[in-house]
Amino acid sequence: MAKKKTTASSEESPVKTGTIKTNSPSSASANYASGASVHLPITKAAQYMGGNASTIFTQPMFFSPLHTPQAWQIASKRKEVYQWARFYYENEPKCAAGVDFYSGFSMNGFTLECKDKKVLLYYEDLVKNLNLDYWFKKISHEYYLLGDVFVFTEIGCPICGGAGVDPKTREQCNHPDGTIKKILVLNPDFIEVQSNQLADDPVISLIPDDDLKRIVMTQKPIEIFDRIPENIKESVVSGRPIPLSSRCVSHLKHKGSPYGTYGESLLRRLFMLIAYKTKLMTANWIMAERHVLPIRIAKVGQADRPASADDIADVQEQLAAVANDPNLTIVTHHAFELDFIGATGKIHNIAPDLEMVGKEMLDGLMLNQSLLNGEMGAYSGLAVGVETMIRRLESWRNELATWAEMNIFLPIAQMQGFVDAEKTEILGKPQYLYPKVKFNDLRLRDNSNQLQMIMQLHDKGVISTQKLCEEFDLDYDLEIKRVREEQIMSGKGGVVEGAAGGMDMGGAPMPGGDMGGMPAMPGGDMGGDMEAMPGGDMGGGMEEMPGGGMEGMASSSPDKIYKKGKAPKAEEVKAEVQTPVFLTKPEQKLYNIIASMNLPYKTYAQFKQFAPGNNQPYLLDFALPEIGINFEADGTRWHSDSESVQRDRKRDLKLASLGWRVVRIKEEALNNKADMVQSVVKNNIDEAIKERQELLKKSNNNNESLLKFSSNEKDFEDYCVIKPVIINDKNISEKN
Repeated sequence: MAKKKTTASSEESPVKTGTIKTNSPSSASANYASGASVHLPITKAAQYMGGNASTIFTQPMFFSPLHTPQAWQIASKRKEVYQWARFYYENEPKCAAGVDFYSGFSMNGFTLECKDKKVLLYYEDLVKNLNLDYWFKKISHEYYLLGDVFVFTEIGCPICGGAGVDPKTREQCNHPDGTIKKILVLNPDFIEVQSNQLADDPVISLIPDDDLKRIVMTQKPIEIFDRIPENIKESVVSGRPIPLSSRCVSHLKHKGSPYGTYGESLLRRLFMLIAYKTKLMTANWIMAERHVLPIRIAKVGQADRPASADDIADVQEQLAAVANDPNLTIVTHHAFELDFIGATGKIHNIAPDLEMVGKEMLDGLMLNQSLLNGEMGAYSGLAVGVETMIRRLESWRNELATWAEMNIFLPIAQMQGFVDAEKTEILGKPQYLYPKVKFNDLRLRDNSNQLQMIMQLHDKGVISTQKLCEEFDLDYDLEIKRVREEQIMSGKGGVVEGAAGGMDMGGAPMPGGDMGGMPAMPGGDMGGDMEAMPGGDMGGGMEEMPGGGMEGMASSSPDKIYKKGKAPKAEEVKAEVQTPVFLTKPEQKLYNIIASMNLPYKTYAQFKQFAPGNNQPYLLDFALPEIGINFEADGTRWHSDSESVQRDRKRDLKLASLGWRVVRIKEEALNNKADMVQSVVKNNIDEAIKERQELLKKSNNNNESLLKFSSNEKDFEDYCVIKPVIINDKNISEKN
């Protein structure tokens, strides 16, 4: 800055604070009246205070953090920031660890949730084909490293091939039956974005890189050149940016202002710290390079006896000889000194500075050392920091999930015509059906106390087993299936006891009796004096077991025989404890539908029906033995593949040969068509009652154990029915 030197005149009168008095004629010539007071700014006057012939003053100092040597040396342009971020990620351990933690740890897998199983299966296959989990990790990495991610989704359309224009009508193509066949992450160095708050969508353009220019100009390799659209070739040749369709490209920004065009790298805030660390290490690096090998210094002579040229030459000659053979002895006068100077004491101790920089970097990355290297302290002391970290990671995962749903799943639903009929009817405009992304739990919390409390609540009957499985991240339906398998295999010698249908005693029994017992039919007296036990053992002449509603699998044991006078009294006999029956989610929905109908028949859950030739009984989801009907809730997970379908059909035919009507209802119908399911249940019960009445009329003396059955199958979109058909009833009549 310019400096101004002034000399105070001895003729001038003393200066008062903030005021200068003068009687000089030269002052009068400056339009100042003689003896007038001139008021100056207080800062200006202060510079005159105590002045003398050597007083020097300058303008007031100006400071701005934008105009410091450090700020001028730090990258500020977008592409330069990208370069710095990539360099520090490759060369600075904490930067790499921070970016990898945020981008990798948060992407620990996900699942899809959709109420329509067919749509869910379609999208699960799509996610697998697109390798979406891999691209989630790459998008997350670019998001934190550079702050900008430009994702290009390539559309596959049977009409336009993804070009966006119908070749026949030359109009914009809506891609019917189209899909997204590829995902790409574009290099942000070659992307330009033009946006304005008043505009709806930004204009994103691709700047041709050197490889693309070379391919277009040389037309080699010809295989790639032929696949490049003509409009892109024209843009490359003319040097214009290539505009990208907003239907195919999207921009994800890390941080950044809502009115800004680009995002901000996670490492940008560390640039000044890392630059300071780099300068410290560079200074020591240069010093170490100079002194990495010790320097030999030989001093010959003293002040009162300076060394001559011959002395110096003699010492040099002897040192050269000693260098090759250290056992030789140097003979010289006493004024000789040989010293070795190395790096010791010459390199600055920058350890405190590096430690300070390391802590500041962790603060800038919003991480603690325990998350990076596993040096974990007590969770109670880190709980607040962990919760904050979880919220931060969940925020990004929610943003990425929303992006995938809006930019991948929704466009595909529009192209495929996946419409949510229920929402469309309510809102009066098309509502599309697509799955939601649900990321896996981060597992950062120590939830042992919470799980222990949940177990206690479950033991007290406050929460359900399903909720308990969900808290332990277990598949409830899978665990129920395993429990049932264990219950079946737990019987002595493989025999399972409980509320079961008849064992084969030489004839094909009807459900409910083993030895000729016939359950009483509603609507009239069929010749039995007393009702039979549903699933009982001895047939007629006994009443049904007490209890009503939805019965579970009741375990039973043969009656004990006591000596005379040793049998326990009636009041001492404890009531039999029924084993609880756990239902899968589809079974729960079917149960709610059946229970809401208030049927006049007892319904048994997981009813055990033995069949000839089987060591283990069949488990019937919901059985009404009085009328011989079985309702099955077919979950997609267990009953959709071809092997399961064949196994179910073989089972149902076996049950039909025993006189059961089997109604299988698909999970999709249970989820979305409850009214239809209720109607199916009611209609099949009515038909089963009529068939049972006709069956009793055809069989003489109600001798049901001699009947033989075939089957009749009816397969519908949402359910299927296999019902028994009486055969050889003529032979039965003749035999009786």
